[in-house]
Amino acid sequence: MYKRINGLQHIGVAVSDMDRSLKFYRKFFGLDIPFFDSVQPAPLMDVYTRNKTIVKRASMVMNLQGGCAIEVIRPTSFEPVKAKVDVKLGDLGIFVTQIKCKDINVSHLNFAKRKTAQNNSPLAKDPAGRETFYLQDLDDNIWQFIER
Repeated sequence: MYKRINGLQHIGVAVSDMDRSLKFYRKFFGLDIPFFDSVQPAPLMDVYTRNKTIVKRASMVMNLQGGCAIEVIRPTSFEPVKAKVDVKLGDLGIFVTQIKCKDINVSHLNFAKRKTAQNNSPLAKDPAGRETFYLQDLDDNIWQFIER
């Protein structure tokens, strides 16, 4: 039986420039409530980093309307590089992060007017028949907007 994930505590978002990305998420997604912003070793990530402990800057942010927070992450012990292959829908991992908005039409128009992202999609119907749109952030992370 298919089980749906209805909520997450937070999601990690890898970025190439912390300050630029935090400004983007604050301005366009309303993520302006910081929990922390620190640089520390990340031994819990060793399973993903070939058993080598990396150092990373991490900043946890959310907005007052609720929902899950995002942990914006940027390694400081090495210079990150993009993957050598394109990540595609169906690959292991989280491909798209959904964001709920109050009014999908207003949100879409707002992003289109502000030229927020290079790949702001037109409004479309998702498989459940809901209006939706997608955009890519400064690091090509994909965000899907749905009406709550």
